[in-house]
Amino acid sequence: LTFMGNFPESVRRLQPQLNSVISASMSIKSSTKLKKILEIVLAFGNYMNSSKRGAAYGFRLQSLDLLLETKSTDRSQTLLHFMTSIILEKYPELANFHTDLHFVDKAALVSLDGILQDIRSLERGMEMTKKEFLVQDDSPVLKEFIKTNSEQLDSLIKDSKTAQEAYVSVVEYFGENPKTTQPSMFFPMFGRFVKAYKTALQEIEQKKKMEEIQSCEG
Repeated sequence: LTFMGNFPESVRRLQPQLNSVISASMSIKSSTKLKKILEIVLAFGNYMNSSKRGAAYGFRLQSLDLLLETKSTDRSQTLLHFMTSIILEKYPELANFHTDLHFVDKAALVSLDGILQDIRSLERGMEMTKKEFLVQDDSPVLKEFIKTNSEQLDSLIKDSKTAQEAYVSVVEYFGENPKTTQPSMFFPMFGRFVKAYKTALQEIEQKKKMEEIQSCEG
């Protein structure tokens, strides 16, 4: 009875989490703008590393955090600010790349392993309810519950497989290991990058306005 009472709430809690992982994974992998932005990041990384060792041809997601931390020689701006200026100047069509990405922040809060465990628990509960119905086949409550919720559970299981496949696909696309890289590690790297990029964008635009005002006053 506890299972039956909690079932609707469990579905309401799990479905949006699965949706966010599916949307975030697919939007990150399919965004051509993001792909080009990351090629620029890689080019910057190669330029910086060229004096230390041979150019790196692979892209590691940790490079995104490095962009936020690396300051220019006069310490006045990060490498990200410099890169953002170049994007605005040379590749303005990529400037709004972040609008391609969906539910990244929400997906960062999801534990896929936790969801899968919860769904397995719901499957076990449904099996027990069906067995109970075989014993009490005259119970309208059990009959109605199974009729109403079996399809919902099947849909949830199907979406959980889609979420797993989409997540594994995007993580492997970036050369990471889905077994050791949880959504709570993977998605925040994009979340931090987008947040810092938007801040850099605002600061560059404000600086530009200030310079325009000063040149008018001058």
